[in-house]
Amino acid sequence: MDYHCVDCSYRGKKFLSGACPACGSNNIRRINVTADDSPVPTAKPYRLITAMVLWLFFIVEVYRKLSL
Repeated sequence: MDYHCVDCSYRGKKFLSGACPACGSNNIRRINVTADDSPVPTAKPYRLITAMVLWLFFIVEVYRKLSL
């Protein structure tokens, strides 16, 4: 269960002393986490390959420009 400080918007899993660790306020609320919260999508491998190819092309073109 997650908690949310209403005064400073701090979010955390535990509030050990019953007060917000960031601001010391006792004005905290429980947050119900629902199953609808989807995880962050992972990056596709083709993006990494495309980035590497473009960087390689850039390096080759800079080398060709400087070697003339």
